[in-house]
Amino acid sequence: MNVNLRVVILGTFVLILLVLMIFRSCSRPPQKGKLVYENHCASCHGVNGEGFRNLIPPLTDSNYLDANVDNFACIVGYGMDEEITVKGVKFNQPMAGLEQLTPTQIANVGNYIYSKWSSSKKKFTPKEIETLLGNCP
Repeated sequence: MNVNLRVVILGTFVLILLVLMIFRSCSRPPQKGKLVYENHCASCHGVNGEGFRNLIPPLTDSNYLDANVDNFACIVGYGMDEEITVKGVKFNQPMAGLEQLTPTQIANVGNYIYSKWSSSKKKFTPKEIETLLGNCP
């Protein structure tokens, strides 16, 4: 076997492995989103999205989630400090942004949150999150 053929075979093998790794990393966003949620969100919003008293809003069956789908990426990425109303209760505790999260991580956590607690069942893509983050005020 000549050297050029070996290089082509090896290159093809590496390319197939890369494609499989990329596909695998995107194949289960809700499960990956659950990990992001548990590591970055659950300490405030609760393991089951129940919130914390009248300080941190709940995510469960939240009308706020559905009404703010287009703001989700900005809220997660950059936080917020305005008063909001969720399930008829006013909340004004500032939320810190999670600027260390990538668009893929934000998409994954969004897919987890919206599939678990929202009636809209919105699905995000990393590209969509990247675009939404680029439009944040």
